[in-house]
Amino acid sequence: MTKRILAVDDHELNLEIVKAYLKDDYELLTAKSGEEALEVIKDFKPDAVLLDIMMPGLDGYEVCRLLKADEDLCSSVVIILTAKAMPDERQKGIDAGADAYLTKPFRKDELRDSISALI
Repeated sequence: MTKRILAVDDHELNLEIVKAYLKDDYELLTAKSGEEALEVIKDFKPDAVLLDIMMPGLDGYEVCRLLKADEDLCSSVVIILTAKAMPDERQKGIDAGADAYLTKPFRKDELRDSISALI
């Protein structure tokens, strides 16, 4: 069974990069906001969510907290993909419930290895 991934980012270029890296091995959907992600997740039930932090409306930290607090959705792995590289930001992501934290720009093998290790 093909694993499902939801990529969430408000920048189309970032979503296109993720699609190019993962399209051959995963069923992939995208969302451009935290609110849209929460709607998509309910029906799509992804194995992993690749989540940007800096988005209008609900930021990635809040989306992660909401996912991890929902007993129907909390089994999805959350991998934060962000330009925020400071240690306190990384800790904030882990405290929100993220399973991994990768900084942009990331390498294809780095992303694929993180996903494989977690799902």
